[in-house]
Amino acid sequence: MHPMFQSLSLCALLLMAATGCAGKLKPRSDETPRDAGASDAGEVDLNAVLDGGIPVYTGKFKNAAGRDDSFVTVADATALMEWQQFDLDTAKESKSDRDWDLAFNRFKVRTNGGATGMGGVYVVQLEGQAFDDLKQAPNMGFAADRPDSVGDAGDADMDPDNVFNSGTDDWYDYNMTTHELSPKDITYVFASTEKRFYKFRIEGYYDSAGTPAKFKFHWKEIEAPDSGFPPDGGAADGGN
Repeated sequence: MHPMFQSLSLCALLLMAATGCAGKLKPRSDETPRDAGASDAGEVDLNAVLDGGIPVYTGKFKNAAGRDDSFVTVADATALMEWQQFDLDTAKESKSDRDWDLAFNRFKVRTNGGATGMGGVYVVQLEGQAFDDLKQAPNMGFAADRPDSVGDAGDADMDPDNVFNSGTDDWYDYNMTTHELSPKDITYVFASTEKRFYKFRIEGYYDSAGTPAKFKFHWKEIEAPDSGFPPDGGAADGGN
């Protein structure tokens, strides 16, 4: 890792908190992402919800309705030491040791599976895959977080490696001139703690003021792969 980065329900409400709960996470389908929760007077309603009871504000995360029943979420990962955990199945921040799917700390992303957690989460990266075109999770290629790589091919940090951060292949491109990060053209697919599948794409790392570690990601539940769960290849790549 580049050294300068070191400085830098009711069934509908809980949604998929239980595997027997039918249906998918669905916000409004008739609007594009907006600054939800703000009134005409500029006040912010911290109890605001999207259709279906999905919270707008949840800890360090803010949800908005995206196109085609998807979500756009912004994560505040600016804290230097604290990881911000998010549960895709409920669209909520999580303080639990188990009930979360991914977490953010500065430019780093980790998942709740393999070397990083007991949740059994797997992820596959699909380079060049258009988000809107993906309707079903792939049958192969999933992996869980794995122990930090060592040796000549390893990275400079001691963090576990995964499809988002491995020291040699990360979710971002780094501009040596501007020192800015920009997301690569990758759509990821999560197999969540509740054995549901979500397409996921990082769309930004800075807010409108240029503040880093303000992850913006686009996500939506999709159909399970024909191979079922766990997805083929997961256990062989560091899964539980």
